[in-house]
Formats: sequence, structure tokens, C-alpha cells
Amino acid sequence: MDLDAEQQRAVDLCTDMSKRLVGVTGEAGTGKTTIIKQTCDILVEHDIPFAVAAPTGKAARRIREATGYPATTIHKLLEFNRPDFDDETGEPTSVSAPARTARNPLDVDVVIIDEYAMVPTGLHRDLIAALGRGAMRVFGDVRQLPPIENADLVDPTSPFMRCLEMPHTVTLDNIYRQAEGNGIIEVARRINRGQFFGSNTDVKVLLGDAVLHTMYGMLENNSTDWTLLSNQIISPARKSDIGTMRLNSILQARFNKDMIGRVELPRNKWEQKNKVFVAVGDKVVCNTNSYDLRDYDQRFSEYYDGVGVLSSFIPCPETKQMLNGEVGKIIDIDEFGVLEIDFGDRVVELPPAVGEYNARKRYHFTYDPRKVIDLAYALTTHKCQGSQYDHVAYVMASCAFFNLSRPNFYTGITRAAKHATILTDQRSMATSLKSMGWKRKKS
Repeated sequence: MDLDAEQQRAVDLCTDMSKRLVGVTGEAGTGKTTIIKQTCDILVEHDIPFAVAAPTGKAARRIREATGYPATTIHKLLEFNRPDFDDETGEPTSVSAPARTARNPLDVDVVIIDEYAMVPTGLHRDLIAALGRGAMRVFGDVRQLPPIENADLVDPTSPFMRCLEMPHTVTLDNIYRQAEGNGIIEVARRINRGQFFGSNTDVKVLLGDAVLHTMYGMLENNSTDWTLLSNQIISPARKSDIGTMRLNSILQARFNKDMIGRVELPRNKWEQKNKVFVAVGDKVVCNTNSYDLRDYDQRFSEYYDGVGVLSSFIPCPETKQMLNGEVGKIIDIDEFGVLEIDFGDRVVELPPAVGEYNARKRYHFTYDPRKVIDLAYALTTHKCQGSQYDHVAYVMASCAFFNLSRPNFYTGITRAAKHATILTDQRSMATSLKSMGWKRKKS
């Protein structure tokens, strides 16, 4: 496709090997994915080795589908080890560190990373260290939610914002995803300016003091099937009266009344008070990257003292891995509690136990991969970041006051490709348009 002047400048900078760091930002629909693809095409043409990555598995899969180039998570790219956790609190008891460091840098000349607004400070430092003499190209929308991890820092400014202060950056302003005049883009821009707005052809605003009552009305009168993977109800919070924990219970009772094969999912000890029941037909989400769901003794063709020989590793099929943020539907639950989940492009089987090996402590153990599965009729804005849906319903109310902000509102609405419905009250709308989120802490 033909590029405008700023898009062409972005491609030129990204393919200029004399530039170590290049940042590209722009609102939804400004062509960031197109620039990534064009950059990859040129790098392939000139035989320059590169890698494409994203902060979450879902975002990595989306960029792979959009560009046709392999993409992985940043943690997998840097070869992070799996940390140990305290059984009672869930706090890490060992350090999760990357194998790719300044002493063992990445074997590529260029690293291209999408959704960089989600990357926290620590992971950014690990990436810079692992580059060696290589270069990095970062893409994202600076108006979206910042990393949660940065909120506790004295300076919560995201690494992506700091990257955009460097000399070689491009800000894209022209909208190309859909024709000019698209209602979702118009609303997104008004949110960024903190301006009120009403319904249009692509965005419906439903105002009412009782937000849950408004949601019930929408479900009664709306023809949208919210159980489909292509449609999503989004809340800015996990807890509160309109948080995803409560919404999922409400929506599960509405959409899956029969609860065929009902089973209680195991929870970690620190989560056991939050019981989760699922059944055939339920919409669920994976909360952690599970790169290999095979038993350890199925991963290698050769072993030495019970440990797999790395050179004999058998590549893991996609049907044996789940990625953080992926949403699917349970299509079967057998008598032993084995879940079959259809993620749209593949079916993954989750057994109650997977054999694993802890290389650091040198012992074999088992874990239950079903612990990272949760209901997904409603998801938080953070969980949806990096995803795209046909239809989105964004629910916000004053009970989630501390989660209401312009970045959260903007991120939630721009997850919609075709239509968005906003369910809120006047006060929550005003709060979201006014607040910019995290307050800078004093040192």
C-alpha cells in the first residue's frame, strides 16, 4: 500500500541500521501494523536477521496474524526462567531472570516490539541489555494504559514515553484503519481531549444511575452474542460491583444456565476464597503463558539421569500451549476433569496434572494448568490490551472510582473494530474524561 510521509519516514528510520532505538506511536488505525510489516519485508530483502515480539501472548499472536511474520512474547524471546512461588501468598520466592543478557545477547540485529506501552521499566532494561550491538524498534499507542508495575515507582513514567523523548521517533496522526468519519475513532479522539460525546452510528452511549440495570436492559434488547470470542464485555476493574469477578458470575448464570459437566477449577492457595465453576460452553481466558503443556518426559527424545538433552527437544505443537490473554470456549469436560478449550484456531486439552522439571532446584514435580483459567464473559481493560474485537461493551461506574481514567476509557473503546456500547452514569463519564490515571509519587 501507499504510505503517507510520516509512515514512510517511520519505515526509513526502522530500516536504518545506524539508528539503535526508534519509537513509533499513533492512535488506533494510524497504520502501525502496516509499518511493522513493511519494515520486516525490507529487512528480509536485505538479509538482516530480526525478531518480532509483544508483551503478551495474545498480542504476539495478533501481530503474527496481521503481518505473516513469526512473533513471540518478550519473556520467551529473552528466555526467562519460571520463578518459584510461595504456596500461601503467591509471592515469588526466586528471581525470574532472562538467559539473554549483555553476556549472552540476542542472535538478531533488530528487535521489533509491538504494544510497547505495556512494557514495564524492569523488562525494558532487560531488553536493552540483551540487544548487544543490535537495534530496537518499538511501536505502541502512548494514550493507552501504562504498565501496572510502574505505578509503585517514584517516577511512574512508562519506558515507551521515555523512548518517545529520544531523537528518532515518529507520531502518526492520519487514520487509515477505516474510512474517515468512523464513529469509534471520533469518540476515541474526544476521549483523548477530555470532551463529552453522545451516541453515533458506531458507538452507543447508555446512561443511567443503576449501571447494572442498564446492562441487563442491553442484554435483553441487544442482538449481539456476547458469548462469541469476537465480542467482549470490558470493565476497568476486577473487583467492585461492576468488576469482572461479579460480572462473570452474573453473565455465566445468564448465558450458561444448564452448566453441563460443571466442575470447580482448582485455585492457588492465595486465591481459594474466589471459587470458580465452569461448564461446557463457558467462555474462559488464560491468565499466564503456558508454553508447553506436555509432560516433561514427552518433550525430548533423549534423557540423561532423568533430564532431557536439549539438542533432542521435540518442538511443541500449538495445540499444547496457551498464551496469556487468549480467550476460548470449553467444548468438553470429561469424568477426570480434563478441559477441552477451543481458542478459535486450535483446541487445547488441559489435564489436571502436567509433569514438569525444575532445572534450578533439579527436581521433578507436577502442577495443574487449570489454575490459570478464569471466566471471560467480562475482562478487565488491562487483560484486553493488545486485543481487537468486533463488538465491545464497556461498563464503568463510580464504585470503580480508582480505576476510572482517560487511558482506561480510551483503551477499552479502541478494542472495538465495528461497534462499541458504553454503559455508565454521568458522574463516572466525567471522572473518566478528567482523570489521567496514576499520580506521580513524590520522592
